[in-house]
Amino acid sequence: MTDNKVIDMRLSPLLFLLIFGLQACAPSHYSPFYKLEYQQYDQKMVLRADCIQKDQHFQLRWEHPKSEYILDVQVYPHHSSSQVLYNQVLDFEGVSIGQAQSIVLGDFKPGGQPLVLKLQIASPQKKLLGTQLFYLNGPDRQVAQEIYLEHSDGRPFLGSYAKAQDVLQLASAADSVQVFCIDFFPQSQAPALPPYSPNSNFFLGQEQKASDRFWVKKGQELRLSQEGLYWIRSSETASQGIYLNYFGEDFPKVNRVKDLILGSRYITKNIEYDKMKNAEQPKKALDEFWLSRSKKEEQLKRLIKSYYGRMEYANKSFSSYKEGWKTDRGIIYTIFGPPQLIRQTNKELHWYYGSGSGRYPVHFTFSAYEGQWILQRSGTHRSPWNAEVLNWRNARQ
Repeated sequence: MTDNKVIDMRLSPLLFLLIFGLQACAPSHYSPFYKLEYQQYDQKMVLRADCIQKDQHFQLRWEHPKSEYILDVQVYPHHSSSQVLYNQVLDFEGVSIGQAQSIVLGDFKPGGQPLVLKLQIASPQKKLLGTQLFYLNGPDRQVAQEIYLEHSDGRPFLGSYAKAQDVLQLASAADSVQVFCIDFFPQSQAPALPPYSPNSNFFLGQEQKASDRFWVKKGQELRLSQEGLYWIRSSETASQGIYLNYFGEDFPKVNRVKDLILGSRYITKNIEYDKMKNAEQPKKALDEFWLSRSKKEEQLKRLIKSYYGRMEYANKSFSSYKEGWKTDRGIIYTIFGPPQLIRQTNKELHWYYGSGSGRYPVHFTFSAYEGQWILQRSGTHRSPWNAEVLNWRNARQ
């Protein structure tokens, strides 16, 4: 029987004691690459989709796009791309934005013949925008997600952050997984370093000390109410899991003064940043920094709106184990804006920026790792980065 009691994740000592005795389950593997995210960077998220194993079948889940885009879904044998075993075209016209739905991919079962899932997204004019291949049951099999989230009414939850009003439940494709281990990290994660820095800043939950650990039953309803990162695994010994965050009710908006100041760190000098951070009236100090960028009021308004607007977009689109603007993709998007060309494979993401007024041509490569896109940092990125920062400081964006 499914326990429908609502778990309020405030991590009280009493809750911890009540659920401490639950048995942990066998380790399972979560495939972080088994996901499609297509974005049109001058608009909101266009499409987010993933594939899971559920009820002994493969299931495609997606979040409805902003526009009338088309998703062509094909399944074919691993050895022959010409023999299509399943084909369905999803037309999103007239569908509510942001409502996640799902379909069963035919009668294909995990453990059967090697298959390839091919997803192609096209514009309303039938122009091909992106293709993604996933292997099912193959030698390079990307295991369908054994841990996933749903709304309490069964709709798939595809986001990486939740609101206080969201009532969610954990599910698993493995019958052996009946209890989930959740580690909680309340501390705010640091923003990513500039792209020329030799150090990558990524999250490995097993190497960090959690503030609290607790367990939740399969199908048990839960809410997030304390800000921080929730790392969910099939057992306390599993090395991989999924991330779920609660960043506060205003998120993804950037409107808290401390976040506005921290977000400006990439374009401030040390003395400017320290002045804002240590000011008795930090909001006034922040205003003074921006006012010094330009004496033209309209130009200044556009500059501020563009900068923090990009941070908000990054929060919506790139959040993983921390706020989207703090991730590698988030800092690049905030400073450089939408890439002019995007190329993606299962394990690499490429962003290309051409030359322009005050801009260096630059190519950024991100590698998929533990459910994160990690920037391949290089000293060659220093000049393009410094040029873009100078453009911000001189109000040339």
